[in-house]
Amino acid sequence: MIMQRAHISSERGTTLIEAMIAAAVMTVGVLGLVPLFYRSVEGIAVASKITQATSLAESKLDELARLPYAASQLDVGAHTEGVSNILSTGLTLSPGVTTASAYGATDGTFARSWAVTGMDYSSTYPGDDYKLITVTVSWYDNGAKRMRSVSLTGGKAILE
Repeated sequence: MIMQRAHISSERGTTLIEAMIAAAVMTVGVLGLVPLFYRSVEGIAVASKITQATSLAESKLDELARLPYAASQLDVGAHTEGVSNILSTGLTLSPGVTTASAYGATDGTFARSWAVTGMDYSSTYPGDDYKLITVTVSWYDNGAKRMRSVSLTGGKAILE
């Protein structure tokens, strides 16, 4: 009598329990990445606001640099435009409103101000012969629950 040996393979398929364990491990791993995704989205939003604020500060600094030296916007002291929205809606809030709730009223709400300091660099022109201009753009960051700001500095010489 010829006996045939049953060929037993060492390869087996995946059982349902093994598949469920693998799915559970994958789920835990993916859920661990969710907070990182959320943080990156917040970071992108903050970077976008900083870019918008920097653009507003640059445009105001350029505008002030083109003015004549004696222009009233370049008088020594603090100046403000109040709070305004730069989005396409063109919404403008009341000038002089500086509360956090006003900043957080709509996305894109910024306050732009500038300070002018007189500097005396030359004995030829006694008094202020150079005006140092610092433009500051501020906004309320709802995510961090605090005020943020960007400042740029430039100047205007009396010699034109």
